[in-house]
Amino acid sequence: MSRRLLPGRGPGNRRRRRTPGHRRLSGLLRPLLDGVKVLRGQRKRDAEVDEEVAHFMTEAEADLVGQGVSPDEARRRVRLRRSPTTVVRPNVGVRLILLLAGLAGASCISTEPSLTDADAEAVVAVETAALMREHRLPGMAVAISHRGRDYLFNFGVMDPKGDRPVTASTIFEVGSITKLLTVTAASWAEERAELSLADSVAAYLPALSGTPLGRLPIFHLATHTAGGFPLQVPEEVTDRTSLIRYFQDWTPENSPGTWRHYANPSIGLLGVLVSNVEGTSFEAIMEEHLLPELEMRSSFVSVPPAMADDYAWGVDRQENRVRVDPGLLADEAYGLKTTSADLLRFLKANLRAAARDDALSRSIRRTHDPLFEVGPFQQALVWERYPYPLDPCALRAGNANAMIFRPAPVERVTEPTEPFALSKTGSTGGFGAYVLVVPEEEFALVMLANRNYPNADRAEAARRILAGFLSAEPEACVD
Repeated sequence: MSRRLLPGRGPGNRRRRRTPGHRRLSGLLRPLLDGVKVLRGQRKRDAEVDEEVAHFMTEAEADLVGQGVSPDEARRRVRLRRSPTTVVRPNVGVRLILLLAGLAGASCISTEPSLTDADAEAVVAVETAALMREHRLPGMAVAISHRGRDYLFNFGVMDPKGDRPVTASTIFEVGSITKLLTVTAASWAEERAELSLADSVAAYLPALSGTPLGRLPIFHLATHTAGGFPLQVPEEVTDRTSLIRYFQDWTPENSPGTWRHYANPSIGLLGVLVSNVEGTSFEAIMEEHLLPELEMRSSFVSVPPAMADDYAWGVDRQENRVRVDPGLLADEAYGLKTTSADLLRFLKANLRAAARDDALSRSIRRTHDPLFEVGPFQQALVWERYPYPLDPCALRAGNANAMIFRPAPVERVTEPTEPFALSKTGSTGGFGAYVLVVPEEEFALVMLANRNYPNADRAEAARRILAGFLSAEPEACVD
């Protein structure tokens, strides 16, 4: 049994005379003593958690082996890790120092967590192992930047029918994350005074003059608020001629700026407008201008033959090996193929944009501006902007299937969310991707997988990884 400290009592349980000095000292020490008891209780709970670590480690080894890592390498990695619980909370000594600092009013002690490579790997491996097991993901690549330090992690295989491991060079399809590059290209063209997002669509596509779509301000194409496009280009639209005819005949279901209909045709049309003003193909805009400017040298609209061996295969619901079909507006809406490291470069450009004043940074910063309130988030130019700290229920609702397949009412933003986090998912028939940017924490995350799986699970795993990097317990969503 532990001894109990009895204030005001000495040996033999004789009561001491408490002077004013004693009382002042007791008042100063009482929070510290209470804190010590709390920390002792936490240490006991930590020890109970540590008793379960061996079981976790055994499962971790099995998970790594299942992802294609050799047993010896799996054991080496696991030995480097700490318990995932200890990764996401300060240890007892750190908590005691912080308590003392608080009592003394000290401001010189930094509370910023610093993860070792092993700690970072443990945080990421726990979440990716759970996703890969639950959703049968063949492989994953995760890239993170936190306070100026980059981390790259690769798991599993790049081909569901083979044994080649995912590496830093593996190229994944990222689906609708392409839209972020498309709107960046449009904003960059606006920065060069080649177009204005406030202009009408017909100003840059005269074939639509006199039509409802021709009169639409361009920014509605980048916020899914044009008035009711379908998710995909209709099957009967098979070439550029029939696409223009489809746009000419299109009739909105709602007034522009009143409902959000997540759609590929609208952002695809935005890419067409940029191509028109640039006088070249959208693929050329990406691969010869924007991607090189972002130093994304392993990113492509069309993967060249020399890089074909690094292009992963996805797997569909029937367990077939698949890659995206090059359909109409695919390049502009969901056609990007990239590596985790390259996509992280784009996210880091988004992190840096607020502090820089070059043309590209101003263009990127413009895409963060929120225009419409959409339930759990504010709709910026393609980006979905959430209040930070992230509310787990809002993040789950914002990434639910209903946000893609059902229209949602919107209102114009009157007050931008500050601070904020930027979120975006992307999928093709055989791939699933997610990106998260949190300027407040200097944090950016890329998660790529060669299977399509639920968006809400991607976002939740990313939120938990963020919590791990911040040494915080992730708050649960309670409906």
